[in-house]
Amino acid sequence: MRDPYGRDVYDLRIQVTGRCNQNCIYCHSEGYSSGCARESFRDLLGVGDIRSVVEAASECGIRRVKITGGEPLLREDLVDVVWAISSTDGIEDISMTTNATLFSDKIVEALHEGGLKRANVSLDSLREEVYEKITRSKRFEAAVNGLIMCAEVFSLVKINMVLLKGLNDGEIWDMFDFARNHGVVLQLIELVDANKGGDVFGEFRVDMDEVEGGLREKAVGYYLREMQGRPKYYFKDGGVIEVVRPMHNSVFCAKCPRIRLTWDGKLKPCLMTNDVIDVSTALKNGASKSELKKLLEVCIAARKPFFSLTVV
Repeated sequence: MRDPYGRDVYDLRIQVTGRCNQNCIYCHSEGYSSGCARESFRDLLGVGDIRSVVEAASECGIRRVKITGGEPLLREDLVDVVWAISSTDGIEDISMTTNATLFSDKIVEALHEGGLKRANVSLDSLREEVYEKITRSKRFEAAVNGLIMCAEVFSLVKINMVLLKGLNDGEIWDMFDFARNHGVVLQLIELVDANKGGDVFGEFRVDMDEVEGGLREKAVGYYLREMQGRPKYYFKDGGVIEVVRPMHNSVFCAKCPRIRLTWDGKLKPCLMTNDVIDVSTALKNGASKSELKKLLEVCIAARKPFFSLTVV
């Protein structure tokens, strides 16, 4: 399907839980206004609910699903969730964003067998003290070990490194060497202003123009991804750095193919808006696939470029 601005919509992010075992200073909690969502078992979408939404979404053109949280591994039935998604006709790719601190070899293998193909691992620093300051947790070693487990199993693994001025912005090339040595892609992510209070964005925002200028000086190749216009830089001795710049970026918005489903059954046309379409009530009332498709169509029709008035 296409939204009113002519953008193909083929990507669904599913927040399978609002809980997390870390409390990162930059967390946007999928747009919730006050920290990680306070999840109740009564409102949490079950495996059957997720399957129903994904089946309807696939008939609306969704081909890719990304599992997010909170921390997805806090769901004891996560493997069942992955199986439910992967067994849906039309879904071609399933990936997950995780802090990797709860991984074991057994869990990684089970997720891979269930159909999970790719993983994005949040690792913002290779210095333990900086990692602890950013995540407000003491799980550095577990995160590194979890990343290595993922790299050994999944076809593609990316390190998600949110750049923070004065904390980790001097570690880009150290992280690049680490990523290259483990056969994974480094993804540099611009800090998102989630309007959650405080001044995290103002205090820690990095000038991404300067960052990309430094990358261009050393890169031997450059490619602009169709998805959100993300640039990828290639380097002489191997290794790739991808840059994600969502803030005040009309190209990013113009090429965004994504809608979101929250842990409590709300469809969101964009991370940066609070406009939601309630799916949970429909599910509780036994909605048919055609009724769910109509709600998905409403969500897609509500999409608009957050950082531009027209799509270029």
